[in-house]
Amino acid sequence: MTVRVYIFAQKQEYMTIIEFINRFSDEESCKLYYRDIRQKEGVICKKCGCKRHYWLKNKWQFQCSNCNFRTTLRSGTVMENSRLPFRTWFLIMLFMTSTKKGISACEMHISEKSSPETTVELLKWIHIAISNAKRNLLGVYHSVKGKHLQGYLNEFCYKLNRRFLKSIFERLVVASVMMI
Repeated sequence: MTVRVYIFAQKQEYMTIIEFINRFSDEESCKLYYRDIRQKEGVICKKCGCKRHYWLKNKWQFQCSNCNFRTTLRSGTVMENSRLPFRTWFLIMLFMTSTKKGISACEMHISEKSSPETTVELLKWIHIAISNAKRNLLGVYHSVKGKHLQGYLNEFCYKLNRRFLKSIFERLVVASVMMI
């Protein structure tokens, strides 16, 4: 007897530009949102490995409850070595998730009026996701044929897109926290 399980995809919730502007009107609102996501996902002390932290509002840092080591909001994330404002990162994430085809590096460069280096910095971790897809294909399947490649990629995207949250924008923000 064969049991078939059908999984129906949830309708994706896309954030509009207006919703984005209302929700993230300034740099501080972006930082507060990012802080909340980091607290939810958990901050680990680089010095002692403790998972208990508290927030130092005047310093915009987490402090370890065990050894008092301070961790910045960006530390241990894809934004760690970036000098770009949080709002710029969030806008790029919005542009990437607001259309089915996303946004190219060239379009991003023009729309943000940023340098090519900045665009490369923003897209660097996207390449990590592509590398993970490649590793998934090579690690799970014994032989990958071009005929079925789209099906394999669709399965990977399905799993990746439905990991944690309903909103695609929130998923991307969470992924940026967890990438490193």
